Amino acid sequence: MLEEEVTGQGLSYTPLDLEFQTGVTIITGPNMGGKTAGLKTVGGLLIAMAQFGLLVPAQAMKFKPPRRFIAAHFSSAGNPPAGLSSFAEEIAFISDALEASSSDGLILIDEIAHGTNPPAEGAAIARAVLESLNERPSITVITTHYPELAALKQIRHLRVRGGLDHEQLKRDWAVATRLQLDVFAEQWIIGCSPQMSRGGQ
Repeated sequence: MLEEEVTGQGLSYTPLDLEFQTGVTIITGPNMGGKTAGLKTVGGLLIAMAQFGLLVPAQAMKFKPPRRFIAAHFSSAGNPPAGLSSFAEEIAFISDALEASSSDGLILIDEIAHGTNPPAEGAAIARAVLESLNERPSITVITTHYPELAALKQIRHLRVRGGLDHEQLKRDWAVATRLQLDVFAEQWIIGCSPQMSRGGQ
C-alpha cells in the first residue's frame, strides 16, 4: 500500500528488510542511503506499534514481545538540554542505556559518537560502547560512519544498498516542490560555487 502511494506520486520507493537480534547490530552505508530511515521505522516505530498490538505496515513481521523499554537517540533530534553540548547529551543517553541494557529492551543510536573531534576518539568511544552492549540481553541497533566498527567480531553488520541517485533526486525534488533543479552535481552544494563546495580548490 505504501509502495503504491509513493510510486503513484512519481517518487522512488526502497523497501526495508531488517532482522535484529540480541546484542548489537550496526548499520553502515552512504549518506542519504537509508540508515536513519531504517532505524526509525523498522527499529523504532514498527516495534513500538507491534508491542501495543497495532497492525504494522509491513509484508511480514516476526516479533517477540515484550520489550521492557525502547530507548532512542537520533543525531538530528534537535537541541540538547540547557547546559549540555550535543556530545555530552549523547554520552548521558549512552550512560542511561548501558544501565538499562541488563533487561530485555531495544536501544537505538543514530550516528554514535559523531560529534567528537578527532574522529579517532569517536571510533574508540563507539567501539567500547558496542563491545559492552553486545554482552547484554537488550537488542541494540546503531548506525555509524566509522568503518572500523564493521570489523568487530561478534557484532552483526548490515549495510544499506541505497545511495544518492542525483537524477532520481532531481525528479523527486521536482515532484515534491514543483521546482526544477538546474544544477545538481555530485560535487556541488546547492547555492554554493564549485570552488566553495570543493574546499576552495
